[in-house]
Amino acid sequence: MASNSKQVLLAKIDDDPTYLITTTAGGLEPSLAAVGLINPPILIQKQKIFQIVSGFRRIAAARKLGWSKIEANILDSGLPVLAYARIAVAANTAQRQLNLIEMSRALNLLEKNLPSGQQLSEITSEIGLPGNSAYIAKVIPLCHYAESLQSAIINGRVEVAMASRLNEKSNDERDALIHLFEALQLNLNQQREALVLVSEIAKREDITICDVLSLNIIKDVMNDDNQEQPQKRRKILEALKRRRFPAICSAEDDFSHHLRQLKLGPNIMLLPPKNFESTNYTLRLMFQNTAELKKCHQTLARIIDNPDLQAILARKKP
Repeated sequence: MASNSKQVLLAKIDDDPTYLITTTAGGLEPSLAAVGLINPPILIQKQKIFQIVSGFRRIAAARKLGWSKIEANILDSGLPVLAYARIAVAANTAQRQLNLIEMSRALNLLEKNLPSGQQLSEITSEIGLPGNSAYIAKVIPLCHYAESLQSAIINGRVEVAMASRLNEKSNDERDALIHLFEALQLNLNQQREALVLVSEIAKREDITICDVLSLNIIKDVMNDDNQEQPQKRRKILEALKRRRFPAICSAEDDFSHHLRQLKLGPNIMLLPPKNFESTNYTLRLMFQNTAELKKCHQTLARIIDNPDLQAILARKKP
């Protein structure tokens, strides 16, 4: 695409964010002051003003440095918006790997300017973007989410798979959950577990998610500077689980107590039913020879009438 280079008055450059991809603000002033402008921004001339296609940060830095003009590449005017969108995306992907929000902005910019009938995946790979349709569908909504959530996604505090569910929450609830995820550095499975537990507790007790996260059992652990992060993570998830499933947790505690009393040894495992939803227990024997099998037999004979085993088997479903 043809372009010409010229000096442009900064006062005549509009800050219209139509083609804005980057999420990073500022930071280029020292570089521009030290070595000058290496890559000129790309502009479109619209009558007496210029619209930015690429180079938002460079132009912002030039203004902060007090420049009155900047060298720029001026594109031919009157072309389809998609042509400028492709240049904006390509200019960014050529410089660095886009973060997820920048990727979302780029995909949205291209998608809304596609000709009827053309698929987004048909052009993405040509300009440095993923062409997988499933990935595109997952990433496109991200730049429309709340700013606090976008920031958490960029910083890796919230997994993409959780973003849509958090975006459905109120501002306060969303920010409280983001803070929890960040403070405990929860992985995706832990984020899912925490969100389900907190949401179900709130619904069950007719309180808000913020109320749940303000409970003393949560605050005390979060504010304890003597505990390392892994300890806090384990204790808070355990506290949430106990709050949500008190009967099941009580059953687990009783089972663990009686199991310890049985002293089964390393070759025998007694496994409870999942969530104690049935009365069917599983017994596993591990042996390499008849001697070990006989030892297992002796242990079973010893515990068959043991009161602790009877207590385990007599427990009713929660």
